[in-house]
Amino acid sequence: MISDYCWPNTSENKISNSMKTKKWILCLGLISCIESVTVAQHKNGLKCFGLMGAQLNDQQQTFNTGLTAHVYGFTTGMGIEYHEKRFLAGTEFFGAYGGTTNTLYKLDYTGFSSMAYVGVNLLADSRYSLAPYAGVGMSLNKNTISRKDQTFTEVLSKNQLAAVLALKYEYSWPSGIFIGIRSGYNYGFFANTNWQNEVTLGKSNFKNPVNSFFLNASFGLHLKLPSKTNQQPVQ
Repeated sequence: MISDYCWPNTSENKISNSMKTKKWILCLGLISCIESVTVAQHKNGLKCFGLMGAQLNDQQQTFNTGLTAHVYGFTTGMGIEYHEKRFLAGTEFFGAYGGTTNTLYKLDYTGFSSMAYVGVNLLADSRYSLAPYAGVGMSLNKNTISRKDQTFTEVLSKNQLAAVLALKYEYSWPSGIFIGIRSGYNYGFFANTNWQNEVTLGKSNFKNPVNSFFLNASFGLHLKLPSKTNQQPVQ
């Protein structure tokens, strides 16, 4: 009898500790399930986003000016994506503005591009998204070339079809707000088509395509679409 009062019951303590451990495991599992459901709510639906970044054009041509063929530009744009589980499809629109200069000439570049693409999210089960994507688009390019010591101005424009290969990385909050970064390359087709001279309204002697590397920051909102299972039948 004395030993019962002096020494604790070790078997009861083990059972109590085991129950506490199971409760903690159950609570952690429940929290993890709730969080995964919350994240999953923002994986399917529409993403509306804005873009801002830089673009490096390789025009493969100096236009008889001695200027560099590489033109750096600033880009701004917007887009929308549809997400279904791991797969995505979207479209982007953005403008680019840049230029280059030397002792005699100055080149101002402006461009507008639109693109449709498809891709796959490699991290569809987390708030982090890593998705390679590929698409095709149309780019409208214009170079305004002026000579500093003369009243000489030449405006050259070219529309071209381009293929795009890119990779994007994003982080989403449970509210649906996300930020990310996109990087890729635009490859222009139809290298043998001439640039148009908008001053003489004729074809120039230049036929080079415009290829470009881009790096953009993205930010936007992920909108959840209503599920078909939640829709009420029409009476």
